[in-house]
Parts: sequence; structure tokens; C-alpha cells
Amino acid sequence: MANVVIVIQARSNSTRFPKKIYELLGDKMVLQHVVDQALSSKLYVERSVQKKIDCSVVVAHPEDDEQVKTTFKKCGAFLLGGSEKDVLSRYIKAQEQFRADYVVRLTSDCPLVLDFVISKHIHSAVYNDFDYISNVEEDIRLVFDGMDVEIMSKKAIEWLKDNATSAFDKEHVTTALRRERPKSLRFGFVSSKLDTSGMKLSLDTPEDLENIRSYYHSRESKIKAAERRYGIRGIFNI
Repeated sequence: MANVVIVIQARSNSTRFPKKIYELLGDKMVLQHVVDQALSSKLYVERSVQKKIDCSVVVAHPEDDEQVKTTFKKCGAFLLGGSEKDVLSRYIKAQEQFRADYVVRLTSDCPLVLDFVISKHIHSAVYNDFDYISNVEEDIRLVFDGMDVEIMSKKAIEWLKDNATSAFDKEHVTTALRRERPKSLRFGFVSSKLDTSGMKLSLDTPEDLENIRSYYHSRESKIKAAERRYGIRGIFNI
């Protein structure tokens, strides 16, 4: 049995774009899109026949962020409060509270992240006993900015707890791990046959939101057109 917790870091008071997680993308808020993809990934990985995986989904927010707690009380994920600046401590808290063997890191500024990408990271780490796997390394990444996923083993979380001591590393969670690459841990990378790394679809500014909405509405329109032509049962997603 492998116990996995998918942790989505979120807060209301983003410096560049306050309250961006409440902006609508289609008929759902930005953060809800991330939660729903995490929940979909959870259902998929728990049906694995190769190795039993128990999966939980958590929104990790600043302890005093009452708006997150009120707005997303029924989002389908557990809510977990923690330090605003020490984001790493939220992941450590989630790992300890859920007794997780692996912690997946998602961020609320990636509303277009897809469930099968999350699942690929989980399967790759769990089945191959890796301590850290991601698709975010800038010099070799192939996915667009906004499809970011990372997964850390309990051992990697414990290393970060002892070694990520600067304010920068605590805020950005995995920077120390990727910079130091301790030899005691096994590292891997999730690649792709398609290179979309030149696209930016993460949400940092109001301008980003307009770009994301344009992409999202175009995508959804084509999906609906395909469903009308072939029927829902005739559509297969990749």
C-alpha cells in the first residue's frame, strides 16, 4: 500500500494578482479546476492493479485565510491551514497528518493542469521508487508553463525539512532539492513527445487570465463540437 497526498497550495492575497483563485474559468473558479483534476487523478490511481495506492487531496492555505476556508469548504478536498510564507511547512504538515509515503505538489496558479499528467507522476514515482519526480526543470521541460507537477517521497520531504533553511527555499518548496540533488535520493523526470514549453498558461497576472480564458474556451468549444459529431461515448481523451 502506498499512501499519496496531493497538496494544492493556495492563498487569497497573491501580490501580483490578489484573489486570482476566485476568478471564473468557464463556470468554475480557478482553484476548483485544480481540485477537480486532482480528484479525477485520485480516482484513477486508486484503481491501479499493479500496486494499491490510497490517495487524498488537500488544499493547503495560510492559516488565517478565512476566505479560502469559507469559499472552498465544499470543494471536495481537505482544507489544511499553515504558514503563509513558509509554504514548505504546509507540505510537511500534510505529509505528517496524512502519514503519506508521497506528496504531490500542485499550485493554484495552474488551472489547466490535467489529471493524467498528475497520475503519470504518481505512477512513475510509486512504481519505480523514486524520491523526486517532476516536469518543471526549465532547461529540459517539454510541457507548457501551467502544467507543473512535482512529487516527493517521505524521504525527500524529510530531507527538505532538515536542509531547506532559507526563506526563499521555504517559500518555493522544492528549490533546495533540485539545486542540491542529494545522492541519498533518487531523481526522475516526466518527459513528453510534444514540446509545448514555449507556451505560458500559468496565472500570475490579469493578462494571463485573459490568455488562459481564450485557450480554455477554444478548447472546450472544440470538445463540444466533437461530442455533437460523434457523441460523448465516441470521444476519447489523451
